[in-house]
Amino acid sequence: MDTNDSCYILTSELMVRREIIDKIGYFDEELQAAQEWDFSIRAAQVSPLLRINETMVLYRVFKNDSCRISNRLNRWKTSIQHIYKKHRELYSYLNLREKIEVKHNFYSQAVMRCSNSGKHLLRLGYMIPLRFYRILARVSELLGSHLR
Repeated sequence: MDTNDSCYILTSELMVRREIIDKIGYFDEELQAAQEWDFSIRAAQVSPLLRINETMVLYRVFKNDSCRISNRLNRWKTSIQHIYKKHRELYSYLNLREKIEVKHNFYSQAVMRCSNSGKHLLRLGYMIPLRFYRILARVSELLGSHLR
């Protein structure tokens, strides 16, 4: 994964064979956000995931829309915590570089969501860890296989 890329999946981008859904189930209804991320983690356990590196979906984002799930930072954070707990065993199998990338993605998403929801002061609290993990991600990229 390129650490400069966002690593999130939109629901409208998912194309999944029926037999995979039969194996893993539907979206986790306990989650108030990031359902597609949890679903993708579970799908990856039974089938390889493929990414088409093209624009597949266009949609309009109204950043100030208070009803938009992506702008509800607390719901997103609660859902992310639930996903980490739910998949704790999988996380333990990641090597150091992959763990750094997971943290980098978390802080990237948090900064974006704070900006989109107008919580600019809260955004500042995520900037220092984001910069730290961005540097770690770059160092791990340079060291490559030494961190495996």
